[in-house]
Amino acid sequence: KEYTWSTDGGLTAQSGNPYLFTPEGVTRVILSGIADNGCVTTEEIYIETNVAPNVDIYGDSSVCEGNTARLIADGANKFVWYEESTKETEEGRYLTRSRLEPGAHKFLITGTSIAGCTNTKEFTLMVNKNPSVTIHDTLIGCPNEDTRAEFSIKEPYIVDCEWSSNPINGDLFSNSAKSVTATITEPTEVYVVAYDANRCASYDTITVDALQFNPIRFNVTPTIIDENSNVIEMTGYFPNTDNWEWVTDDGMPDTKGRNVKHTFVNPNVRDSFI
Repeated sequence: KEYTWSTDGGLTAQSGNPYLFTPEGVTRVILSGIADNGCVTTEEIYIETNVAPNVDIYGDSSVCEGNTARLIADGANKFVWYEESTKETEEGRYLTRSRLEPGAHKFLITGTSIAGCTNTKEFTLMVNKNPSVTIHDTLIGCPNEDTRAEFSIKEPYIVDCEWSSNPINGDLFSNSAKSVTATITEPTEVYVVAYDANRCASYDTITVDALQFNPIRFNVTPTIIDENSNVIEMTGYFPNTDNWEWVTDDGMPDTKGRNVKHTFVNPNVRDSFI
């Protein structure tokens, strides 16, 4: 008719059946009962409290667009992943995702212990957009000479570059600057892999050649002059431009134009130059 409860933790109650309390860890519970005839009976039991698993997630917290992300769950016996964007679930300790769209992707992992207790943790995977990049080139030099070429990346978010070429050019090989200069002596395909602050990369390629010498083609008639015929006509054929400048050796001012005539004051002068 009368009960007394006690525990290792000092819990004592003179009455109550049942008696409710929240155990922690492994707790010994002792029950003493007094019958109507005054006899006392004692029983004891051990209660082991199962705690929720300490679920955690390891792996990639950010990846670049197009790359594969790998996540690993820990701290429980069984795991179920939930992907917020697709509303899909997947069982297992490991989760792999490829070619996710740029942006934040939220995952929930629910871990279950051997005792059946569960816990959930949230994880955000950031997919960074790959940068865009363009090679800008400037050729410096004169025809029939070595050509100096400047290659540059102008996008401000690019922090590092890897230059290469085919055929191999020593000025470009293993150069990491955003602007590089090389001597070009033959047709060359130039490559760059450019990285932003997240180490996401993009690439571009450009083909350049040394400045070529194009021979000038022109005609001068007549080629022989005298006192009675001292006017010549000069015609430029190539390059196809109106920016021609003719120089004669008779001391007269330079003559400009694609098709011009010139009168020699002294017909004894034999040569003219372009």
